[in-house]
Amino acid sequence: RTRAGRAILAGRRRKGRNELSA
Repeated sequence: RTRAGRAILAGRRRKGRNELSA
């Protein structure tokens, strides 16, 4: 979870929790 982890956190704010599963 290096850059993907940050993308998930950032994606969480934009989409909601769609990236949470990613």
